[in-house]
Amino acid sequence: MDLPKKLIGELYSERGSVVHSEMNSVIKTDHGKYLLVVKKTESLIVCCSINTNRVYFKPEESQPKILKRENDFLDHDSYVDCAQVFSIEMQKFYDNIKTGVFVPIGFLNNLAMAAVLRAGQTCRVLKKFEQEYFK
Repeated sequence: MDLPKKLIGELYSERGSVVHSEMNSVIKTDHGKYLLVVKKTESLIVCCSINTNRVYFKPEESQPKILKRENDFLDHDSYVDCAQVFSIEMQKFYDNIKTGVFVPIGFLNNLAMAAVLRAGQTCRVLKKFEQEYFK
């Protein structure tokens, strides 16, 4: 039995959820990206991108490594870019899942998520209110 898209959208809007997004206006990239949900507010879903490599011009401590062996949705070890957050209106997030713009992938394991939250809380390039998303 397939779950209704609304339930899938609600499930994958929780902290630690990972969706795949093809190029679109939300993340402004020319290739697909995994997005990690770090915060759900009353009206927004806040995400970070997952990258194959570290972004060389961003602080290393703001890009925790996540391991393939601990996260079965990954093809290889990767890095979460906590130095940039993407805020998506909740309804737009749900609509993107419903239309297939965002494809649910899986959930980051608890240890990796804890490392992401620590990195975001102490990230020097984020504004204070953005650091709060990681609490």
